[in-house]
This record gives sequence, structure tokens and C-alpha cells, in this order.
Amino acid sequence: MNDFRIHFEDFFCSNISESLQRIVRHHSGKMLSKRRGSQSLQSKSTKRLRKKSALQGFQCAEAWLLAGPVHIRNLCDIVSGYNQELEGVCSSILRGQEGSRLTALAVMPNGNIASSYCFDSVVRVWDVNTGECLRGLGGGRCATVRAMVVLPDGNLALGLEDHTVRVWDAANGVCLLTLDAHAHHVRALAVLPDGRLASGSDDTTVRVWDIRTGVCLLTLSPARVPTIANHLFYVTSLAALPGGKLASGHGDGKVRVWNLDRATCDLTLSGHTERVTALALISGRKLASSSSDGTVILWDTESGTNLLTITDQNDTFFTLVALPNGNLASGSCGGKMHVWDTTNGNCLLTIDLDKFYPVNHCNSVYALTALPDGKLASGQTDGTVRVWR
Repeated sequence: MNDFRIHFEDFFCSNISESLQRIVRHHSGKMLSKRRGSQSLQSKSTKRLRKKSALQGFQCAEAWLLAGPVHIRNLCDIVSGYNQELEGVCSSILRGQEGSRLTALAVMPNGNIASSYCFDSVVRVWDVNTGECLRGLGGGRCATVRAMVVLPDGNLALGLEDHTVRVWDAANGVCLLTLDAHAHHVRALAVLPDGRLASGSDDTTVRVWDIRTGVCLLTLSPARVPTIANHLFYVTSLAALPGGKLASGHGDGKVRVWNLDRATCDLTLSGHTERVTALALISGRKLASSSSDGTVILWDTESGTNLLTITDQNDTFFTLVALPNGNLASGSCGGKMHVWDTTNGNCLLTIDLDKFYPVNHCNSVYALTALPDGKLASGQTDGTVRVWR
């Protein structure tokens, strides 16, 4: 706290922005605006007055800043991780398989990023700080990776087009386990709170695994007879919910909430008109789903209520990720990323990738993941991973 006070005081003395002046005025009886009078802001007397007023308002402003979220971007350099509002600035680019569409992203426990590609079976592990590719997993021995999650022990689970789920030791590059029960592409994975792994496939089934033994503990399907011919029931996405429940998104545009203890579908959430593309748990019982119909819907997973609908009729949402501050980030076919306020549906930030690429260059955003330091990583059509702050 003493170090914070020293840096915060220095910041006030040398770097009073208009936003910070408003904070000081609010918490020190507007002393700054009263004393400034008609003096020029560029005069020496005014600079001394600003310094004195800032120091007098320091204690009140400091207490207020620590009490709740403050959207002052310059302050995040002083209080590490305090302000997690994205600015939309690309801080680094990780170049993997150029020209090969990125299919999945995952964040390792140490903050490194794992990425996979459509025409390259190698999963790459990146040091975000240096941009260095630390290792590759797969070595051409695997099919295309469609889904990827980090397990509680730090290993990586991969869902593949060869119908399998494979567990890799990310540190040593060794495949530890192959789960072979699905009859088609594995497109979705989710880690349950108790450490079990759920996988979803184009064979219309959701399977729950014990990753210690490789045993399939449970099979769920909305189809009476699971078959790859029934594309409406393809499992496109999964999200673990509290209370022993699991949400699955499907090709028929519906989200189903499963009770894993009873192996029953407790709730069917209907609102999308086309396939569900992604799911993201915002908090507690609030779940977000996106669809190729250009909508994102926020659901109450207990009551089934549609809490909020976000619409973009000119684009298709491909991916979602919940941010630490409760907001929601989306990536789209049109190469745009948005950050949404999940309380009212307002768009807080838009990042348009078109400005980074030549005219008429298509660069859809296929994967998003939130980093521990509040940054956001995106995976694009061109095979790059971009880190945003």
C-alpha cells in the first residue's frame, strides 16, 4: 500500500489528466475548480495550484479508486490488473501457420497460449511476453484440432476431426491418453468443476469422461437415435454450469441444459433461428450463446429466461469469451471483435481487423480467449494470434 501511495502521489503531481481532475474535484469539495479561477492553465501559479489541490484530494480519491472499478486507462500501469477495460490496441502478434485458419486457443496456467490450425495438426505453445514458440504438440500425427481446453493438472485436451479426444502433457510434448468413442468430429470440450471432461461431437452426442482412467461415464443426446445424419443435433459448443449441470449448443439453434446427476435435459433454450456457434458462462446462472443468425442471447439457466438479445444482422458471430470484469467479447465472420456490456447490451468497444489488412482481405475471428492480465487473444483466418490490451 505504501508503494501504491508513492506512485499514485507521483502520478497526481506530474500527470493530472482531465479525468483525474474530475475525480479530485468530486472528492475534495470541487476545490480545484473553485481555486483555479480565471488563471491560465499554462501559468506557473496554476500548475502549483493543481499540484496542491491534487495532493489535498489524494486521500479521498485514493479510497474511492480502490473501492470500485474506474475506467482510467493510464492508471492500469500503477495498479497492476486493477483496470481490465480493453483499449483495442494490438500489443503483439504470434505468427503460427501462415495462411492456415486458426481453429482453437487456450491459456495455460502460466499465462502461455496454445493455438491450433486447420491445415496443420501441430498445436503450438507460445510465450506471450516474447512471442516465442516454445514447443509443438502433435508433430503431424494428429488430425485437425477443433476444440482445446486446459485440464486442472495443466495438461491439454484436444478434440479432433478423427473422432477422438487426446490428452497431452504440454510441458513434455507427450500424448498421455486417447479417448475414442465418438463417431464423428469432436467440436466442443468443457472441463467440469469436479475435473471430469465433457466432449461434444457431430455424432449428436455429449460424452462425459474420467480423464484419469479414460472411461466414458455418461452419454447424452437430444436425438432419439444418435446419428451423424441428423445435422440439427450436431453439438457445436459446450459450457460447464454450476450445480452439476452442462449447457450444449446445437445445429438446430437451441441450447440445452443437462442435469448430469440424472442424465436428463432439464431445459431447452429456444431463441436462435440458426445453429449455435459458441457458449460462454458469464457468471453464476447467466449464460451467453451466439449464433450464425447474427444474434447473441444472454440466458438465465435456471428459469430459461431470455435476459438480453444482441443483434448484428450484417455479420455472423463465431466465438465468445467472458471477460474477468463481467463483460463479453465476441469474434465474427466479418473480422470484427466487440466487447459488450452484459447488463444492457451496449457495445463498449469495436476492433475492426480490416484496418490491419489489405482491401478485400477476409480475416474472420474464429477463436478468443481471455488472458490472466486482462488482455484478450484472438485467432484469425490468416493463422496469427493477436494479443490485445
